[in-house]
Formats: sequence, structure tokens, C-alpha cells
Amino acid sequence: RRTKAYLEKYTGVSLRDTAQVSVKAYENGNLNPLAHMHAVKLSLEDAASASKSNPNFLSNEELKDFLRVTDCSQVSDGGAALVLVSEEGLKKIGKSPSDAVEILGLE
Repeated sequence: RRTKAYLEKYTGVSLRDTAQVSVKAYENGNLNPLAHMHAVKLSLEDAASASKSNPNFLSNEELKDFLRVTDCSQVSDGGAALVLVSEEGLKKIGKSPSDAVEILGLE
């Protein structure tokens, strides 16, 4: 709905213009060797048009033309962790205070 509403509000903008967002996202992923889509290249031509590899997948006919696979976030596994240790804990794991971030306070 957002893409459709945006295109209706800004009449000089096309789906080709909005496809540049996907192209830029893939280009940024190409720069990160740890990114899920690191090796996948996406041209503006591919991002801007529906095809077998980039289909309009919605069943809603009113919105179908406004969303393609390359417009969506990729599903991938990831993880994050926060390890809280004292200065003594840093010493035990062989890290110095310069390897850590000091938390000065919290609410």
C-alpha cells in the first residue's frame, strides 16, 4: 500500500524510481562480506520489472503491481548478543578495557 500511495501522491515518481532503493540495498550488501546477499547483483532493469526471478507475488490485484520480491527483506538467520562483565571479568577472558564499551548508566 505504501508504494501505491507514494506513487499516487508524487505523480512524477515511477516504479523504476522506487526500484533504485532495492538496487542500493543490494549494492550495500555487496560491500559486506557477511551479508546474506553479498554475492547477488541486482541491476536497475531487473529490480524495476517483474519477471520469473523477480515476480509480483501478491494475490491482491489492487496492490500486486507495487511489490516484487526484490522489494522485500531477505529472510536469513542472524544473531546478536550482549555480554556484560566487570573489569575482573574482562581480565578473566583476556580482554582489556579498551576492547569493551563502558556502560555509564541506565534508566
